Amino acid sequence: LLHGLGADSGQVVAALPAPVGYRCLYPDMPGHGRTPPTTAGFQHFADLVRALMDRRGIARAVLGGISMGAALSLRIALDAPERIAGLILIRPAWLDGPALPHLGIVSRVGRWQRERPEDAAARLDTDPEYQAIARTNPAAAQSVSGLLTRPQAREAAAVLDAMIEDRPLRTLGELAELRCKSLIVANENDPLHPVAIARTLADRLPDAQFRLIPSRYRSPAEHVTALRAAVLQFLNLVGAY
Repeated sequence: LLHGLGADSGQVVAALPAPVGYRCLYPDMPGHGRTPPTTAGFQHFADLVRALMDRRGIARAVLGGISMGAALSLRIALDAPERIAGLILIRPAWLDGPALPHLGIVSRVGRWQRERPEDAAARLDTDPEYQAIARTNPAAAQSVSGLLTRPQAREAAAVLDAMIEDRPLRTLGELAELRCKSLIVANENDPLHPVAIARTLADRLPDAQFRLIPSRYRSPAEHVTALRAAVLQFLNLVGAY
């Protein structure tokens, strides 16, 4: 299970602790948590996850993640479909192009932290898009502002806009190649993760389930309960095949 951009493994552990009977791995990508930054890109990160699977002797697994983690899971599945028993794509934010404009504010935070880190907080406070998010969705705004204080916020600032400018898919047509079962989970009232992206993936993946659950920002407890139930149901379904 792979975390989102600017987060770390703690994000996924909190949202999806390992269900009874299942073993979960929660790696930190470069520039996240305590893992030092390296080259940032979906292909590089995907190669690192596959190398981790090799080191752990994992020939085949259900793979999934939140936001960037969902995008990484897709890239890995396309590179090595024989190693994927199922996909869990939670609040996806990327398709076959950069994650703009919905993650533009995250890209700007990365740029401000590189240019003048001492002014990054002030620049965020005066950013019109951030101000609009803060008025309508304070919890989402808090998620954005947390990028300023995350581990390695300054050291790994370049990772943010590098990943947003990258893409996990070369074309949407690639998705038709994936024959494994997939679970796509979306929530409304989330300016950073448009439901339309999740619906596009659900429409394009050949064997996909789409679940719309309560908003992470507006109803966090209900969101976590629904997410865990959907994932456990999916794992049990995949395990039956």
